[in-house]
Amino acid sequence: MPDSVFTVTDLKSGYDDKPVLQGVDFEVRPGEILAITGRNGVGKSTLMKTLIGLIPVKEGTLHFRGEAVQHLPAHKRARLGIGYVPQGRDVFPRMTVSENLTVGAMAVRRPDPGDLQRIFEYFPILAEKLNQKAGVLSGGQQQQLAIARALVARPQLLLMDEPSEGIQPNVAQDIARIMLRLRQDMGLSIVLVEQNVDMICSVAERVYVMEKGRIVAKFEPEGRLEPDVLRGYLAI
Repeated sequence: MPDSVFTVTDLKSGYDDKPVLQGVDFEVRPGEILAITGRNGVGKSTLMKTLIGLIPVKEGTLHFRGEAVQHLPAHKRARLGIGYVPQGRDVFPRMTVSENLTVGAMAVRRPDPGDLQRIFEYFPILAEKLNQKAGVLSGGQQQQLAIARALVARPQLLLMDEPSEGIQPNVAQDIARIMLRLRQDMGLSIVLVEQNVDMICSVAERVYVMEKGRIVAKFEPEGRLEPDVLRGYLAI
């Protein structure tokens, strides 16, 4: 089995005295896209926020490239190479596209103009709208900006929370293709939390299903996972 980029062991977390994650275990392999799915309210977004450091770990361990990171704050995890695209296209609406990207790079180092040019190869629409306020972009363009802002920090692991939520199907397909290109071109590992079965099946090599704060099923098909198999399991 290949070495893991990220390993989650018996992870438990929640909000104040309300437990949500009940002991989550999984690993992320180099250059793979791992999808985590499940119905609303099962703990998927809590998981992502815990992985990036926005919610504290109550029990368990997180290892990134062999280093324990569960006690590190979010900005230090980012500097190590963990990127995060939050649910809901959380861009800075009063800043321009250019300023949003600069903020993403400054989280870990000085901005590099070369990085922006590479990002525009994946998101050419952002180059066209560089001086526009992020708040006037369409939902799909804001989602692309949120992904691009995470990428300018040169992560080795990218956590993506529901990137298809509230955007047009054709834009969701574009984002799926970009994820595959990022894996191929950069060797980027991606953890994708998603309910869009078509997106999951088009990009993920492995799929984990959550229920009540736990991983309850694992799909590791030799070939492409068929959407009806996953839809039948989730009853969605």
